[in-house]
Amino acid sequence: MTFRNCLLLGIYSNLFFIAFILFCLMYYDLYRDSGEAVREFEIIAMSLEAIGFFIMTMSIFMMIVLVQGRLLLKISMAAYLLIEVTVMALDFTLLEWEWYDGYAPWLIIAHAIVSAFVCMTYLTLDKRNKHLQISVGVSAAVMLAGMLAIAFGQRIYISVLTNTFAYMILYNAMIVLMRYDILIVDCYGYKAEVKEYRSSFFE
Repeated sequence: MTFRNCLLLGIYSNLFFIAFILFCLMYYDLYRDSGEAVREFEIIAMSLEAIGFFIMTMSIFMMIVLVQGRLLLKISMAAYLLIEVTVMALDFTLLEWEWYDGYAPWLIIAHAIVSAFVCMTYLTLDKRNKHLQISVGVSAAVMLAGMLAIAFGQRIYISVLTNTFAYMILYNAMIVLMRYDILIVDCYGYKAEVKEYRSSFFE
């Protein structure tokens, strides 16, 4: 079990989320035209989502167990998982709350800002690493771009879809940085160089 495995699982989970959202968009277009639900389509869609969240859970769990320190990152990612599960369940009517409105601007803005903040916590892996800073910055910017869903009259799932692309950018960039020893993450059991780590953030 390595940190690279965590990142690979994160990439795989986001691929399933992309497939789930695109499949649902296609399905609901067909549903609106015919007015008849197709159970087989719903089973496929829910299976894609369930697999995505299972892999994402494994990725975050491995990271929590493996990486030394970085409590803010670990708490943020665990909270992010719960948020995304809730948002996806609400927006695709697997869960119903009377107050929920997938088109609400405040909800889309809040989702994008919270997502970008969670993404920024990856800086705690190596706060002085310029390459990591650029990777995190680009990914956070992509997440904030999810607010454009408001301008185009789209639901919050567009912001969720934007996040999936942002994390794929970040995780792939981190894998490349690790391959060339530009990024070294302190993990339990590693005999590699261990850098001093303090819990402060945004110093």
